[in-house]
Amino acid sequence: MKFKNFKYFGDKNTFAIRYASSEYSEDHAYCNLILGGQVIGYDYEDCYLPFWRAKIEIIKDNIKFHSNSLYHHEFDNRTDREIFELIFKASKEYDDDNNEYGYLPVLEYEIWHYCSISIDKTTDSYFVTMAADNDCDKIKFIWEGWIEPCPNENIGKLFSVTVDKELVIEAMEKFLAEVHKDK
Repeated sequence: MKFKNFKYFGDKNTFAIRYASSEYSEDHAYCNLILGGQVIGYDYEDCYLPFWRAKIEIIKDNIKFHSNSLYHHEFDNRTDREIFELIFKASKEYDDDNNEYGYLPVLEYEIWHYCSISIDKTTDSYFVTMAADNDCDKIKFIWEGWIEPCPNENIGKLFSVTVDKELVIEAMEKFLAEVHKDK
């Protein structure tokens, strides 16, 4: 594969966006989230750049302008798994039958709307969520491998990383500036 402008925006050990433009198409690129040092998706999975860019813009705006919507008092004093399950229970598709987390309350749908992350096929093999702390100055990303291309040893395994909100916003803004420049 040939790449130009291969870059990381953010901190590869906590939160970053990896980006490589395509020599073959202006509308396609190679983009991945990097969470806790893990590449989310295939190493070099192409994406439709206008869609990826729009989704990152939405996620950035939610963090920057609506971070209070990423927090719920039910997240306080909960394990990562419980927070993860609370977010998924807020979706209308959650199946609570025989679930060991049935004791957790069902939160309003807005929690799912703001806290779940799905960008495109690059995130399809993971369940990815984010939640703010009660001061809304840190963002905790919690993710679980679901299907390949997630490495087999990570399928069903839960991971998390907590990052300063400003670092996440800065990484996203630098990525967005770069992809607008490359157009």
